[in-house]
Amino acid sequence: MHLRLCLLAVCVILAAPDVYAQGNATIVGIVSDTSGGVAPGAEVTLTNEGTGLRAVTTTDAGGRYNFQRLPVGKYRLDVALTGFKKTSQPGINLTAEQSLTVNFSLQVGQVNETVEVSGLVTGLETVTSTVRTVVTNQLIEDLPLNGRNALQLQTLIPGAVNQTGARVSLSQEDGVSVNGARGNDNNVLLDGGHNNDVYDGTPTSTPNPDALQEFSVLSSSFSAEYGRGAGSLVTAVTKSGTNQFHGSVYEYLRNDKLDARSFFGHAGLVTKPTLKRNQFGASLGGPVIKDKTFLFFSWESLRERSATTNTGQVLPTPAERAGDFSQTKTKPVDPVSGVRFPDDRIPASRFSKAAVDIGNLLFPLPNINGNQLIFNAPGSDTRNQYVTRFDHAFTANDRVYVSYFYYDTYTKANAGLPLFNGFNNWTNNHIVGNYTRIITPTILNSLTYTLNRLAFVRAAAPILPDKFPGEPPKIAPGLRYQYFGVKTTAQAPQYPYSTRLGSFAGYFGTGGNTYFDVVPFAHEIRDTLAFTRGAHSIRLGVEIAFSDANRHEVFNADGASFNFGGTRAGNGWAEWMLGLPTSFQQYSTLRSDNIFNTFAAFVQDDWKARPNLTVNFGLRYEPYFGIHDGNSEIIAYRRDQQSALLPNAPAGLLIPGDPRVSPTTYNKDWNNLAPRIGFAWLPFGPNSTTSIRSAYGFFYNTERGYLLNETQLNQPFVLNVSIPNPFSFEDPWNGFPGGDPYPFTAPADASARKAYKFILPMPISRFFDPNSATPYNQQWNFTIQQQLPAEFVVSAGYVGSKGTRLWLNREINPAIYIPGNGPDGKPLSTAGNIDARRLNTNFQGIDEAATTGNSTYHSLQVSVNRRFTKGFYLMTNYTWSKALDYESLDRNASLPQDPANMRAEHGPADFDRRHNFVTSFLYDLPLPWKQGVISRFTQGWRANGIYRYVSGSPLTVTPGTDRALRGGGGQRVNVTANPVLPSDRSFDEQRAQYFNTAAFALPALGTYGNMGRNAIYGPGQYNLDFSLFKTT
Repeated sequence: MHLRLCLLAVCVILAAPDVYAQGNATIVGIVSDTSGGVAPGAEVTLTNEGTGLRAVTTTDAGGRYNFQRLPVGKYRLDVALTGFKKTSQPGINLTAEQSLTVNFSLQVGQVNETVEVSGLVTGLETVTSTVRTVVTNQLIEDLPLNGRNALQLQTLIPGAVNQTGARVSLSQEDGVSVNGARGNDNNVLLDGGHNNDVYDGTPTSTPNPDALQEFSVLSSSFSAEYGRGAGSLVTAVTKSGTNQFHGSVYEYLRNDKLDARSFFGHAGLVTKPTLKRNQFGASLGGPVIKDKTFLFFSWESLRERSATTNTGQVLPTPAERAGDFSQTKTKPVDPVSGVRFPDDRIPASRFSKAAVDIGNLLFPLPNINGNQLIFNAPGSDTRNQYVTRFDHAFTANDRVYVSYFYYDTYTKANAGLPLFNGFNNWTNNHIVGNYTRIITPTILNSLTYTLNRLAFVRAAAPILPDKFPGEPPKIAPGLRYQYFGVKTTAQAPQYPYSTRLGSFAGYFGTGGNTYFDVVPFAHEIRDTLAFTRGAHSIRLGVEIAFSDANRHEVFNADGASFNFGGTRAGNGWAEWMLGLPTSFQQYSTLRSDNIFNTFAAFVQDDWKARPNLTVNFGLRYEPYFGIHDGNSEIIAYRRDQQSALLPNAPAGLLIPGDPRVSPTTYNKDWNNLAPRIGFAWLPFGPNSTTSIRSAYGFFYNTERGYLLNETQLNQPFVLNVSIPNPFSFEDPWNGFPGGDPYPFTAPADASARKAYKFILPMPISRFFDPNSATPYNQQWNFTIQQQLPAEFVVSAGYVGSKGTRLWLNREINPAIYIPGNGPDGKPLSTAGNIDARRLNTNFQGIDEAATTGNSTYHSLQVSVNRRFTKGFYLMTNYTWSKALDYESLDRNASLPQDPANMRAEHGPADFDRRHNFVTSFLYDLPLPWKQGVISRFTQGWRANGIYRYVSGSPLTVTPGTDRALRGGGGQRVNVTANPVLPSDRSFDEQRAQYFNTAAFALPALGTYGNMGRNAIYGPGQYNLDFSLFKTT
């Protein structure tokens, strides 16, 4: 029994299992005699030391042997040939996606004599040109992982950085950008099966570290067998049973006893945030039938109750709540007279009763710095996961495995203010089944089926009636605007919401009022035939996937999206007190069924051109069929074309069935050929300790279901009404033609669509340029590896990529700025008349999505690795890189500030981190006193850690308002001086002011700022994670 005492964690490990698990690895080699001549006809036997399963082949005329599509694990190779001693190499550790070379030199003698050798296995990559990093089970289990999410270790590899600053996945986790690709461009396989969320392209879930055997990251130029993503390929493998029973029982405990108060906390105002986190589980694996059938099971649960110190919310002072702005920096202006209020006080007779009542009930008073709020926001996290794996060998040539992974999470979190909260629920079911048949010693077929299903729900927690005096109308759980006399209509009263108030310029913002659920799932079938012909190891196969993402969303369904932007009264809170919002928006309910299917075919040939040279050729074909809605409820835009199916629609708005309108996101793309080529050369012969490798290839992206979303948020399918400067907060529909149109029912058939009357002007949330094509990356690398004494391997290389036809979004219907004043002396261009000044006044904003972007990435990558031997492991990487693009996300990115000048958007990518150094280690401490009772206390200690330095991420300074008055986003300020301050300043000086804030100025109204996108860089980050284990 092993007892490990961890900082902040205690776990009991019964044993560490040796495993037999899918990993798609390869062992090749050449058998020769002591004179160097090849040895054809030698029998080569491969045995899995954990399960006893065997495979046998015979060397060809060139002395070559080849074992393909092997599960990961520890193996033994035996070579026998008449007239020579039998030669064995035990303890060969094979990792996921590894192509390993093991050459043998036979000695003359009797076959019943056995020579056991070691050291034939090199740490060099000698067969493939792929840049690959493996994260072994020992690293997954022993390196400190806060949260026990093994894929966090993906950032240990060269060229990998977190893509922070924007949500790129339903799980709310940051994506990982690898070698310049976007954070959701990676492809993840679990036990050989598709493990990506087909809705947003990111990984779904990953089993806990005690259930994972290992994962490999193929970061540049992998074989044609794999596609679906233009970034990296991650192949994770679960554990399985062996001929011995192995298991673990553990609990990791973390609480607030050793925590400090938040750096931003203030004594006397908030207590130390609560933290009670228990993560516990167990695993068991072993034989059902020895050497034949194996079973593994793992369970893990998390129970966490915590709080986060929430700071930075600016709230109105008691004086401002009473209408007194005499001490406020930004003075309000009376919207009626156009001048400041007398004594800067708004008369109580002008107050909005609804605003006063809501403010008194929902908005707390500030408690620090006069107008700021600090409080501990409670949260919770409940998770359960189960992993089961079954392996069975019918015969030596027929084997199957089935793995099942279930993961369920339920989290609650604060949304900005004490009474505003939300929750997420995430459920994942992942099933993989594989049948592998060895047809002949040189021909093998592998058939895999995968089902990956998610269910995600995000909703605002209701503000319950018992929090307030009186009884709100029982139209739904939670507080509604109608309770305060605001004349809006709930679109879907059966759902719980909290009131959503949007933002208050210069003050706070609130979340809530949204219900969102999506159920993405995919069925995938993959068949691969692998065979050997002389010096050629060939794989060919097909992949077919059927994907769907059912989505349901209720957004602003209570008529609750009011914004107070400061353009009517000059101060956001003053506008609230006056009941004069700058904008009001409401959507109807969205239901969509995003359907898309994929097909791919590939051939890969790894040619052993010489004993010291392997050439990799590959070709993959991935046509694009498009994403379509099950009810054909998507829109298109073709300027000036009148819809035949929607005769009342404004010119330009079309739907599938109209001429030249595809039923999918854009036209089918049949030209997606992805060639791959590379080589691995051992310059000093087959046993060289130096390896030189290089590769180049094309990699296409598989589209994601969310790309279709915004094309459905438009009339006649979804009613999205946005009113600038509505009449009042209490009566936003007053003066709107036709009055309040909610609740809204979409036209269900062709005749209803023909009769539908459009509400204009209307926005087009997104349409696709019909000339769009499939985004792709070109990847290349050139690396040199050197094996050093003491198991060290040093690698240095140039790794680059170029993204082409990447998604860009832009506003194509901006308002025209008209300088000067009208006859009444008022400005001709204001925030209130943007829609009247647009190029096409039938529409508000029109968001075009087109594959017109590109990106570049260049890097120097250096690594020093030592596999775990004699109590020491090391993986150290340094990356010096530069990533440039026009936009770093497929969606949710800021629109370009000037749609007519896209060149101004070219700049550092959001994930451009010029310097990235990371080292991880495991070290058995060589303490003295190895004998006697004291050794129980001094021996068995291991130190484990991850140290990381990453330089700062790029930043953009924005004006906060639409200075151009053109109805667009993503605007920037003017740079008037050098914003970079000297780097030799003290830490306190840099913390107080990292860059020169006086170097920026607001652009003149009607103009764009001259600052480039992502033109300055924030501070770098240093991070150390450390743990100490004791094994007895």
